[in-house]
Formats: sequence, structure tokens, C-alpha cells
Amino acid sequence: LEAQEREIAELKAGLEQARQQAEFNENYSQHLQQKTTESFEGMMRSQAQRAQEEVKRLQEEAARLKAEAEQNKQVQERLQLIFEAEQNMNVKFQSEQRRIHILRPLRFVERVFGAEKKDPPTAEFVDPAEAEAIFSDIMAIANLHPNAILQMVRTERKPEAVASSKQKAKNEWDKALMLSRVELLKRMLVQAGATGASTTTQLKFGEQEAFFVQLQFPAEESEEPPFAVKPHNHK
Repeated sequence: LEAQEREIAELKAGLEQARQQAEFNENYSQHLQQKTTESFEGMMRSQAQRAQEEVKRLQEEAARLKAEAEQNKQVQERLQLIFEAEQNMNVKFQSEQRRIHILRPLRFVERVFGAEKKDPPTAEFVDPAEAEAIFSDIMAIANLHPNAILQMVRTERKPEAVASSKQKAKNEWDKALMLSRVELLKRMLVQAGATGASTTTQLKFGEQEAFFVQLQFPAEESEEPPFAVKPHNHK
């Protein structure tokens, strides 16, 4: 009987040990499974984050390339408009100086100041249509710089030194004619599309007559403002 009891006790002990081992194995298996799942999820989250960062980078790169393409397109449109204006041989644009040079002479009706005849010192173009074509090309370029102030610089021959009252009167008449011509130029520029508030004039004296339009920008802007391409019909 004692032998049977010992055998039963040993059997129970073996069963308990087996149960504990099975429970340990189950817990260990669950632990490994949990660790594997956490590791896999962590790896997937890391990969997803890297993928999101890569997508963001590619989107930013695509946006940058699109902006560059749009800017290049605008530059090409701008150059094309300048080229078309210059094809008429009326004007020439110097981008470094931001200056529009007038190549074709603006012909004014001759005025006379003499003993037998004294015309009024008023300005008038010999061919108004020709002048309109020149100012049309000026504005075709000026319209590419909507924030610019257009300063018209007119150089006239220096008047002779005053030697008599007659010469003084002639100099005053010449000055009045020069100012009248400058005002006519300004009116033509406004008529071609410029605004009076953004247009100034400057009269200078030199050895030869000259005329150009200087593009000026606000002092606080160190660089030229972004241009806006505007449609323009040449006359």
C-alpha cells in the first residue's frame, strides 16, 4: 500500500511538473510572439515613417521643379516679348542698366525763331503714327516691370552762351520748346499705357540729342520685382 501511495505521489509530482513546464512553454511562446509582433510593428512603423518622409521629399522636389519650370516659362515669355519689340528696330533694352534706348529718332516739326518769323515753342511730331509705334514698343517692354517708375531722360544740345538780349530771348524760347517736347513725350508714354503717377521726366544738356527710358524701382527693393507678362498689341 505504501508503495502504491509513493507511486501515486510520484505520478502526481510528475504531472504537476509537466503542467508547470507546459505552462512555462506557453508563456514563453506568447512572450516570444509578443516580442516578435512588437518588433515587426516597430519595423513597419519605421518603414512607414521613412516612406512618408520620402513622399514628402519627392512632393517638395516636384513643387520646386514645377516652380522652376513656371519661372523659366515666364522668362522665355518675357524674352520673347522683348525680342518682338526689338524686331521693329525702334528700341533696345539693356537689362543690366534697366534702360530702354530709343534707336529710331523722334522727329519733331521744326520750329523757327528769327527776325522775320517766330513760331510758338510748341512740340509736334512730324509723323504721329511713327511716334506711336515707337512708344508702343517702349511700353511692350515697360509692361514687363509693373512696379517700375518710368523716367524719361531727354538730352538736348546745350544752348549757346548769352551774348545779347536777343540771344537770351532765343535761349528762353529754346528752353520752352525743349520742355514742350518733354511734355509731349510724357503724354505719348501715358497714351501708350503708362500711368502719369509712375512717369517722370528729366531734361539734360549734352553734345548730342538723346532719349531713353530708365526703369526705377523703390529704394527698399534691392532686386527687380517679379515681372508680370501682359498681352500687348504692337501698332
